[in-house]
Amino acid sequence: MISFYLIFYGLDMMLVSGQCQINQQSVLIQLKKELQFDSSLSTKLVSWNPNITDCCTWGGVSCSISGQVIGLDLTNETISSEINVSSVLFDLDKLESLNLAENYSP
Repeated sequence: MISFYLIFYGLDMMLVSGQCQINQQSVLIQLKKELQFDSSLSTKLVSWNPNITDCCTWGGVSCSISGQVIGLDLTNETISSEINVSSVLFDLDKLESLNLAENYSP
């Protein structure tokens, strides 16, 4: 009985996303400002709105249970700018996955 509970508890922890931490939201808004993309063709970056306080609900954003951004899926967002070493992207220190496939190359 205990092992069943632990398995269920573990699955529940993987499926639940936490409320975005304010510093994480701030970094994502700064990242959006850094990136050059066509907002008329974007489906994810255009949803990054500072008035929607839970950035874990924004398109392409995955969060841990503690509200840290752990994944960004920015595929096919028409991003045409480079991400350099001084980008705020590197302030997302819990980021585990980043997908930039199918964007424009500069």
